[in-house]
Amino acid sequence: MSIAREHIWNVHVQYATLDEFVQDIDNGVNTGHIGRVLCCANPHSLVQAQRDAEFLHALQQAELLLPDGFGIVLASKINGGNISVRVSGPDIVTGLLTKWNLRNDRSVFFLGSTHDVLQKIQHRLQAEFPNIRNAGVYAPPFADLFTKEQSNAMIDSVNAVSPTALMVGMTAPKQEKWIAEHKHRLNVPIILAVGAAFDFFAGIKKRSSPTMQRFGLEWLPRLVREPKRLWQRNIISTPIFLYNIIKIRCTAKK
Repeated sequence: MSIAREHIWNVHVQYATLDEFVQDIDNGVNTGHIGRVLCCANPHSLVQAQRDAEFLHALQQAELLLPDGFGIVLASKINGGNISVRVSGPDIVTGLLTKWNLRNDRSVFFLGSTHDVLQKIQHRLQAEFPNIRNAGVYAPPFADLFTKEQSNAMIDSVNAVSPTALMVGMTAPKQEKWIAEHKHRLNVPIILAVGAAFDFFAGIKKRSSPTMQRFGLEWLPRLVREPKRLWQRNIISTPIFLYNIIKIRCTAKK
């Protein structure tokens, strides 16, 4: 299937249900596509991208760009668009694994985070998704930029086991930029930049309740729990994002 896209600021965001996104990824695997990239769009990432041309290019080149954030849904409403459902990185991870667990020919490689988190991910994968092969995990060194040798080691580790999917959790924008630079060397059907989904899947962090998610308030409990880390994206980036969306809308009406 081909998922419809909608222009939000300087990127094109796909809109579909979680099941439709998962089915599109699976269809791509079934038809032999290599190197498809999935990224997540939220107000903070798009504000960052306006100041980082390399990050913006990576988001623009992604085959699938999720509406990951209530601010994206709100921006679509302001523009008179069609995005009505938020689909997050953690949703995609569990949705895809749930679908693939119904068969016996899929495998996943987890690249990013720490050894402790990756170990917890492996344990959950084995316990809840036993029909999916754990192709491997790799905890890269903590660095703003990887050396050529470090990137080569990561790429070689992935290609040696030929996973169906590569989940990348290095945080934005490092993960998106790394994927964009190296995707042509990765022999993987689908590459997913899912960041914090690693911590949620490992159980290191808890997601907000389904009710808070449904009303677009998933960010609020997280902000209360992690104010130092999240205050900028929620208190600064979201208003900047919505201001620019409204400004563009008003300019278009003139």
